[in-house]
Amino acid sequence: INGIYDRLTRDNSTGTESLILQAGNKLSDKYQFLKNKGVFPLINVVVRLKDGTLTGFEWDNDCFDCLGDKCKDVTIANTYNTTLADTREPNCYTSGCSVNSTATSNSTYASTGCDFKLFVSFIGTDKGGRYLKSSSLRMSQFQKYSIGSIYKSTGIS
Repeated sequence: INGIYDRLTRDNSTGTESLILQAGNKLSDKYQFLKNKGVFPLINVVVRLKDGTLTGFEWDNDCFDCLGDKCKDVTIANTYNTTLADTREPNCYTSGCSVNSTATSNSTYASTGCDFKLFVSFIGTDKGGRYLKSSSLRMSQFQKYSIGSIYKSTGIS
């Protein structure tokens, strides 16, 4: 999402930001994508359907093409039941992000190299009971194969 880092951090004093997806009355769990002047730039979500009806969301991330200190845990807060503990999953992290200082108004946002990319896939069945196919193309399904070239094609380092 071009310019999203700049847009969300301009007036953010906490240094953290979370993403919640909503469709109808369904909410995803809160996914923390912005943390300590850095960002988790590649986010994968799976939308679950049963007979064409949305049943939920699932975050599906891992450190596909990064090692060591670039691989950090992401906090996922339970949106529905706040008595449950937050969960964590690993994801690649880009640090050293800063707000675009040349922007002169709230309508001027530029990519700072720290914008995240959101990949959406679907699992389950459509209204006619046919199985959805895009979930087999999500990044986690390529772990047993070589994911490096696919990840690099996103332009994220």
